[in-house]
Amino acid sequence: MPFPAATGHGVRVAVIDSGVNAAHPHICARTETVLVRSPGNPDLGSDLGSHDALGHGTAVAAAIQEKAPAAEYFAVKLFSSSLRATTQRLLEAIEWAIDNRMDVVNLSLGTANMDDWAKIQASVERASAQGIVLVSARSAGVRPLLPGALHNVIGVDVDWDLPRHRYRTATADGRWYFFASGYPRPLAGISQAKNLSGISFAVANMTGFAIRACEGLQDRSFHTVREALAAEIHKLQRTKEGGQHAFTQSESAARRPMRRSGALTGTADNSGVVGKSKSIHASNQNSRGSNSGYNKCI
Repeated sequence: MPFPAATGHGVRVAVIDSGVNAAHPHICARTETVLVRSPGNPDLGSDLGSHDALGHGTAVAAAIQEKAPAAEYFAVKLFSSSLRATTQRLLEAIEWAIDNRMDVVNLSLGTANMDDWAKIQASVERASAQGIVLVSARSAGVRPLLPGALHNVIGVDVDWDLPRHRYRTATADGRWYFFASGYPRPLAGISQAKNLSGISFAVANMTGFAIRACEGLQDRSFHTVREALAAEIHKLQRTKEGGQHAFTQSESAARRPMRRSGALTGTADNSGVVGKSKSIHASNQNSRGSNSGYNKCI
């Protein structure tokens, strides 16, 4: 595991998603729920509507907490009855993270609609100026996604061949980005093929590594964390820990067969279609996947 001594101690993390089922056995860290209920006025600590009926946020949080169990987590509930929300609500959730001094924000979501580029970019810049690291999906196939494709965001793509405890790096247009596994934590009694999967969990797995990187840093800004992640990969390459494949930067993502679409969709039909509305969508899940292991406490 990269950053082998780290557990996320002292790192504050916002997971902006569908909430969390705190009693689920995979939720192993202190986690508070934040409800974005009205413009600019999230309600921290209320149980009203805090249950994760979709299971997506719980699965995302579980993947992160597996790698960083000692961090402090805030499940910012953006999605409710479906995996879609307005851009304005996303911006309010990011503002909450800024106001409440988060170190890392997981955004297993995105939109290919560029109409709100300026607003989202401004929010990203405010977060970066406050030393907050945003981690988000970089692309859906060949289409860039917001906010993951923006400067000052750790952009993530999925690599189905990577083990869940590894990541790799690549560059495009002189910028670093990252690849991670698209699988969540395994669930007892549910096969990998039937469990949730997709770029949502590549983002979550990468967030876990970013949190581990933060633990040893006094300066937890985007640039410092990104450099720490890249340096850790180079160090592991030199020691050949974990095998060559997991850390090779020369391998092109285009050479890797994508066994599932990387597109974002608010449904489970895996059609690869991102709506034309100005809504934000959670990252896709496997069309055969089920959230039944995460939308209840087992």
